[in-house]
Amino acid sequence: MNTTDNTKAFPSKELDYNQTILQGKTIYYDQDRGMELRDYFAAKENGKDITENYTISRAEEVLNRKIPSNNIELAKFWFELEARLQYMKADAMMKQRKL
Repeated sequence: MNTTDNTKAFPSKELDYNQTILQGKTIYYDQDRGMELRDYFAAKENGKDITENYTISRAEEVLNRKIPSNNIELAKFWFELEARLQYMKADAMMKQRKL
């Protein structure tokens, strides 16, 4: 999901060191820095806890594909499910912030 709310979880200002050194004054300027709040919410969620009770059929439904039989692809499948669910929850949290 693309979100238009790019609120930063840890907003910061960048110190312009070149200006400080050359002109002897401190200049700060805004930059698009810091983790977006949506990413922060997703990262805070423990994906393992979310997927712990997921059945294969539920996982296939969420990812809209069949579970692979290859061990490496199987691991990727479960990792993708964890990430998808983490962002689904983050999106719900972002929606609630707007209410």
